[in-house]
Amino acid sequence: MVLNTIKRFPFILIKINNLMNRFRLFALIFLGLSCAAIQRPSGGEKDITPPTIVSTNPQDGQTNFFEKKIELKFSEYLKIGTISKAVQISPALEEEPQFSSNGKNIIISLKDSLKKNQTYIISINRNLSDEHDVKIEESKQIAFSTGSDIDNGTISGHIDSPFEGSLHLWQISEDNYETFYQSSPEYVYDASDNGEYAFKYLSKGDYVVALVNKEMSGKPIYPDKTDYSLSTVPIITLDEKLNYSDINLLMTIKDKPLKLEHVEWINGNWGAIKFSKNIPKDFEVDSSLIFFNESKKLLEYYLFKDPVEKQKMHFYIDDTLESYTVIECKGVYEKNKSILDSSRFRIKVDSFLDTSYAKVISPLNDYILNIDSYKDTTLTIVFSSLIDTLDSKAAVILYEDSLEIPSKINWASPLAIKISPIEKWKEDSKYKIEINRDGIKPKYSKSFEDSIIVINFKTSSFEQFGTLNIFIKNRNNSRYIAELKSLGKDSKKRDPIISSDSLFVIRELVEGAYSLMIYNDKDENRTYSSGSLSPLVPAEWFYIYPDTIQIRSNWELDLDQIDLELD
Repeated sequence: MVLNTIKRFPFILIKINNLMNRFRLFALIFLGLSCAAIQRPSGGEKDITPPTIVSTNPQDGQTNFFEKKIELKFSEYLKIGTISKAVQISPALEEEPQFSSNGKNIIISLKDSLKKNQTYIISINRNLSDEHDVKIEESKQIAFSTGSDIDNGTISGHIDSPFEGSLHLWQISEDNYETFYQSSPEYVYDASDNGEYAFKYLSKGDYVVALVNKEMSGKPIYPDKTDYSLSTVPIITLDEKLNYSDINLLMTIKDKPLKLEHVEWINGNWGAIKFSKNIPKDFEVDSSLIFFNESKKLLEYYLFKDPVEKQKMHFYIDDTLESYTVIECKGVYEKNKSILDSSRFRIKVDSFLDTSYAKVISPLNDYILNIDSYKDTTLTIVFSSLIDTLDSKAAVILYEDSLEIPSKINWASPLAIKISPIEKWKEDSKYKIEINRDGIKPKYSKSFEDSIIVINFKTSSFEQFGTLNIFIKNRNNSRYIAELKSLGKDSKKRDPIISSDSLFVIRELVEGAYSLMIYNDKDENRTYSSGSLSPLVPAEWFYIYPDTIQIRSNWELDLDQIDLELD
């Protein structure tokens, strides 16, 4: 066996040598490939430098240009996939140009001839990024002309928008006056981080500018589906005046119509409707709803708001029911705007014996009731089950510490009682309520498990407020509204204040930071209107105060005069 191994030893050595040679070959190939690969060096700080234009052919403002190739050179290696979405030539060419790149350069090959005596604009929007996904800081425009002159009209301004905005510009004529927005815009400009935009090198003519979400950049606008805003100038005419520098636009998130989302049958004749958003305080839903059974008999019903959830309403049907009930909601429109969507629900009537005990779901023990010295505050007691208010005596007693005090009590709905002292609440004081089980009669559940329900709560310190005085000048007979918005965690708008003279006074402001907007409420709907494309209606004039307003408790703040003169 040893002899056989010795005899085979040279052959084994040869095989080992062959394997070693192959290993060396693979190692050399791998090393060569590794050396040849162009890779970003590992380590070091992340590159956050945005790409910038180094040179262009044609140069910006060049005339008598007829070449078939356009070249744009940048300071950084570009991400190829972003080029076609970022570069546009206006006016549009009959045949789409071909885009290519060799690192830092963009080459645009033109397939058809350029028109004579025409100004062209190469627009580069903020979709363009380098290989590290760093985008250019602002949109760029490079203009050239095939004639001896270059157009020099400009439309510029500022936008205010809750999201990144893109500006669309169309040149319109009698032929496309009613349909221009259904086509892609001739010019597109992504607003800078501070909201500035500028369309340059425009020819004489009539233009319409619109602001859209950047996601819709370069696309046609569908008025019923797209959030957009127009300027206060419906049609911008470049003729004797070639430069418009204050075409400002304000984007507001448009209110979607109220919609019935869900209907729940709770028990017996009682159910609840959930809407898509909070129900406005002054909106009457009752007149828009019809209840009927499968025999088409109209049903008598009572409708009331949920004391906790602002999106919910409850109904109680005071009529004979069948197996199913149909709820039909009629659509509501105001000035061609949908306020409430039409809908229809068919619900199975569900009635069962509820053996659970009724409960107080609000307030709970140790609740703090926020009060102020300006207005009466009521404590709302919310029950878990529908209460028969006609058969209940609202047996609720209010105590300050351990002393019973006179109180005002009334049923806000079959689910809630409101209570307050005859005298005003005292700040930083201890109170309690006692509810007698015998005085509360639930319709579908047992009464309270305990004969007496006791809930202890406290009042807060009196909330302190400030006042804001806004002086205005050059007002006309139009209706102006001042809208103040808090900038804290619970950001919310104050109800709009309408001015009938040269002074807005806004009282009872909680201490904190605010933003201020004033607008000309031409359509008198107490909401800023951002214009319409169909029919073409301009946006309402607006003014946004440039600084944050700091309100302090127990102080009156006077703002500098604001000029409301319209251009």
